[in-house]
Amino acid sequence: MRITTYSRDVKRDSTIGYEGYMVIGADTNLNKRWDFDMNTDKECLPLKMTCPKRPLSAYSNELERLISLSKSDLFDDAGRVSIQHIFVDSYAEIVRGNRPGWYISAFRVFVGGIELFFTGPKDEGHGFSWIIGNDLRLRFEAPRTRLGFTPTYDISIRVDGKGNSEKTLVTEDLGYVTFENELKLIDPEKQGDNIFHDGNQYITVTEYAGI
Repeated sequence: MRITTYSRDVKRDSTIGYEGYMVIGADTNLNKRWDFDMNTDKECLPLKMTCPKRPLSAYSNELERLISLSKSDLFDDAGRVSIQHIFVDSYAEIVRGNRPGWYISAFRVFVGGIELFFTGPKDEGHGFSWIIGNDLRLRFEAPRTRLGFTPTYDISIRVDGKGNSEKTLVTEDLGYVTFENELKLIDPEKQGDNIFHDGNQYITVTEYAGI
């Protein structure tokens, strides 16, 4: 097994328009890319999300905790009367998997948090939410690849008593190779500049090949 450690810059993608460690569902139309604003997220296949129980957690249901911690610009009064009112009004049921036709099309991880992107093609709706400042453990399974394996992404976010990130780790298992991706701040003194830490992140990667 080969083990390699290196660093990667985190830059805003000019097409997608987001910064961070981002995963999208497989695009069923190869002529398009995932684009939330252009509503091409409906072309993507679902990502499956589960919430493993955290060690020493006092919560019996981690999914309900995730729902209670979720924030979004759409959750204000304007969102409730907008075209995305279905997402806003049904958010909890969508996350629980009880709203047919709605699913997670993408997620992005940034230092200390995660943002989830949802789409409901039949309702012509979509939405987003984020969770920051709290310990989290999540697992995502992407659609099976043409090589026959299912990519998995284990998210572990640990914060201190003030909600500041102590460690943000994404373990990416591609079947033949595994990556441990730790997101870090370039300048910790600027962590309060914006909640997504745009322009102030990098990733250290440990790659395990030949498993």
